[in-house]
Amino acid sequence: MCRTMLQIFRNKAQSIFIQIIVVVIALVFIFWGVGANMMNKSEAAIVVNGEEISLQQFQQAYDQAFQQLSDQFGGKVPKGMADALGLKDQVVNRLVQQELLRQGGKQMGVQLSAVEIQHAIQAMPQFHKDGAFDVKSYNSILAANRLSPSKFEANIRHDMLAEKTARAINEFSAHASDFEIEEFYGQANEGVSVDFASFSPKDFSSQVSVEEPALAQWFKEAKDNYKKSPEVKLTYLAYDYATIQEKISLDEAAINNYYQSHLNTFRLAEKRHARHILFVVSPGDSDEKQQAQLKKAENVLKKAQADEDFAQLARQFSEGPSKSEGGDLGFFARAEMIPPFADAVFTLKNGDISGIVKTNFGYHIIKLEGIQEAKTKSLDKVREQIALSLQQDQAKALAFQLANNAYEGIIGAGNLQAYTKKHPETPAITTDYFSQQNPPANLKDNKLFLEKAFALGKKELSSLLQTDSGYAVIYVDDINTPATPTLAKVRDRATEDYRNYLANELAKKKAEEFLKGLHEGKETFTTLAEQTGVQTEKTDFLLRQGDSGTFPQTLLEQIFLLSPQKTSPDTIGQADGSYYVYSYIGRNTPSASLTAPEKERYISGILNNKQQMLLSAWLIFQQKNAQIERNQSL
Repeated sequence: MCRTMLQIFRNKAQSIFIQIIVVVIALVFIFWGVGANMMNKSEAAIVVNGEEISLQQFQQAYDQAFQQLSDQFGGKVPKGMADALGLKDQVVNRLVQQELLRQGGKQMGVQLSAVEIQHAIQAMPQFHKDGAFDVKSYNSILAANRLSPSKFEANIRHDMLAEKTARAINEFSAHASDFEIEEFYGQANEGVSVDFASFSPKDFSSQVSVEEPALAQWFKEAKDNYKKSPEVKLTYLAYDYATIQEKISLDEAAINNYYQSHLNTFRLAEKRHARHILFVVSPGDSDEKQQAQLKKAENVLKKAQADEDFAQLARQFSEGPSKSEGGDLGFFARAEMIPPFADAVFTLKNGDISGIVKTNFGYHIIKLEGIQEAKTKSLDKVREQIALSLQQDQAKALAFQLANNAYEGIIGAGNLQAYTKKHPETPAITTDYFSQQNPPANLKDNKLFLEKAFALGKKELSSLLQTDSGYAVIYVDDINTPATPTLAKVRDRATEDYRNYLANELAKKKAEEFLKGLHEGKETFTTLAEQTGVQTEKTDFLLRQGDSGTFPQTLLEQIFLLSPQKTSPDTIGQADGSYYVYSYIGRNTPSASLTAPEKERYISGILNNKQQMLLSAWLIFQQKNAQIERNQSL
């Protein structure tokens, strides 16, 4: 089934303002405590220009982000993955950006009407009964959570302000000119063909000779490369999360309590199946064209309302990529589509046909084909995941307690040796000498541990160290600092390295001489290659984003700087250890005549790119000039 249009809509919905904003509907009960002066600063996770975000809000946002990550890995996040992805920093950054958007919206005069708030709440599946908003469910759920409608609606307004501000900023980039479309299309589809020659050092290795005086002189400059890395011998205490976690058992009540208090985390959003008929209109189109397309849409809408086969109408009249599929877009969640389209779809009843809906793509007629109701994953399906999460949390707390007690004990005893003698059950580990580049197997992935160990001096004790895998206390028993070796001790290796150095220099020299010959303009690329015995290749017309064949991908962009007036680059190219010289043959310029679906795709790409750049620049500026405080515990 064709999914091009669906993907375009999804790409649009995943533009930066969607990425940085937690969708309100999915977070109905997460952020209702947001606001200034809701708590003491000591209890705040983040303070943005005086506005506080609580630790509870951060934790709930983090839990949801972790849940999304867990879903991508089938319910089990690989060890260390969240830390490797910087999940905590991502959540902090997202919350900061949300708050900056809210503050910016207030300064810009962005307003939310009561109708907008009402529609947002009525669309929340938590308050639905039999597929529709139910006032009794709304009031009872709020009452159960000790919230009044006015308080809840004020909080929804607070959350929606960030999203509306982002949209307001994006409205400054709501147009793609014909010039931009043609330029974008041209850059994506033009091709350049070149002759090229590669100069690989390995091809010149047999042409160089190693002479003793020159080798000795070269070694004086390169001798530090042959110096072994410092080695340390450690004794350390390790309180590993995973090891401690294995010893933690949970009762069913704890798992059930977690499940009940985090129901929204396990909520699956409502999805809807729709077809549409699209009449393409670009923001830059003339009023006459827009009116003509609107008239077409109105005529087809009458046919659809007269019970003519909708799929057949789409095949006959739609100008979108899903035309051949009868306009079928499959099932999608609300957040996967751009707002005007999604708003229309999610207000329809099953089998209903919408009126004419206007988006940046043009005029749509939509038919709702099916509904997958929002639902919550059962406890049985998430029990293992919850147990793992609780065990991890308890393991982290217990690891800190054990490590902190040990550290205080070491300070009290005077040194690590005295402490372990007094407490022989302490899990002290002593290593042999090792370098930072070749640590013991159990430490090779613990970058922070290694950095700290090699930053300490001999007989020095670290502070309590938290790493990705747990807590540790490190003591440096000894440091071995190797001396710089003589040439005699590393002669074989140094000789080979020097030979490679000479071959590389010769390859570079030959490439530069070849390019110089081209610049002199006395001979063509082909003739010069024949005279110098250089092997050459000729490319097809290469695209910027296409396969470059045997030509280096990293040099691909450079050939698009060439032209009939400038047939060769100013300097030689370098890629994969070889040197390259290339010369312009020709350029294949695509036709500027675009089909409606092609134009639709390029408009979408241009607008999405412009809006992301604009909003990103706005946020960077705001963050640079904001006063942001982050709780040390984060």
